[in-house]
Amino acid sequence: MRPRSSTSNRYPALLLLLTIGLAAVSGCGYHNPYLAGSPEGTGEPVRLYTSIWPNRTSEAGLESLIFRTTNGWFKKSGMVALAANPAEADLVLEGEIVGIDLPALSYGRHEEASEARLVLILNLALRRADDRTVLWQENRLAMDDAYHIAAGAETTRANQRQALTRIAEDLAERIYLKTLAARQEMVSGDR
Repeated sequence: MRPRSSTSNRYPALLLLLTIGLAAVSGCGYHNPYLAGSPEGTGEPVRLYTSIWPNRTSEAGLESLIFRTTNGWFKKSGMVALAANPAEADLVLEGEIVGIDLPALSYGRHEEASEARLVLILNLALRRADDRTVLWQENRLAMDDAYHIAAGAETTRANQRQALTRIAEDLAERIYLKTLAARQEMVSGDR
């Protein structure tokens, strides 16, 4: 008769620990705010109105990029529905693109910039549509991302545009999560 290996005894114990861990996490009230089926998703979704924000920069199309990216986050959510106009909304998201700063981050051998940081500055506010109460507000919010300065202007411009796209995505996620938190406060306060 062959003695049992110690490895075969580890698998049932590992499986048991994994099962206990999953049960503990699923029963502790944890939820993923990115999923429409989260506990906050119960009940009617809050209706949000936003429009294309004023763009005080010379970056053409930036306001449209931010609008599309932000709306994309809300369209995936079952907790927030986009309203066609402010009269149909529970919440109004207001914003303004204030400016762009492009400080150099690092320099090459000949004192030429090799990497820059794109800093986008915005003013944001989320208000109740009925009484215009500010639920959250951020003035002069600075969102940034680095990009490589290439030898060719066209490549550098493409790198800069990619940095703007990453900033828009990060900004949209931030707005989405802050709006969900405000929605939760509204739902809790209405009970």
